[in-house]
Amino acid sequence: MKKSKLRHHTERFLLGLFYVCVTLQWLWVAAVGLPAIVSGDAMSSFLTFQQPTEPQPTNTTIGFSPVLAVTAGVITLIFLVITIYILVRLPKAIAKTGDTIVHRTADVLVPVITHHKRLPIKKRRIISAKVIFYIQILLVLLPLAISFFIPSIETVTSRIIITLSAWLAAASTCALLLHWLLEPPTSRTQSRAFHE
Repeated sequence: MKKSKLRHHTERFLLGLFYVCVTLQWLWVAAVGLPAIVSGDAMSSFLTFQQPTEPQPTNTTIGFSPVLAVTAGVITLIFLVITIYILVRLPKAIAKTGDTIVHRTADVLVPVITHHKRLPIKKRRIISAKVIFYIQILLVLLPLAISFFIPSIETVTSRIIITLSAWLAAASTCALLLHWLLEPPTSRTQSRAFHE
């Protein structure tokens, strides 16, 4: 019993790690790609920038008070607790959301691939497992491929962009393959897509 529980938790951890790495891949590509698109010639004609107006200097000074120090300390502590809570809960939320999106996409694609034919449950499970695997691989490969087309931005060279994308893709792939080695595809799809 303990062995199966440990295996289940390891599988869930690896799947969660996969979705977190994939999310980081897409965030990295978005973070370095969007400034390149916005600063490009194609977008410059659409964007107009106003000259910033100089702020008027003010001579108001705030003195140190114990009430202000306590208030700042309490606010800092609240934000620290919220940050820790988010850092603990975020990977689980990312994994759950990613898994749900991938499985729902597979549920939509499987009937299209099979031309809406009625198939035996076992065959549908195998097809669904393959579709899920291809979707997950696509989630890894797309941001990696996009990173090759992102130009250098100021101090971030194309080599840095591609290298970090490749490392994140490698981490995602390792987590995914280890997950698939631990959990057979048919057992994963059985509980989700085939209750009729």
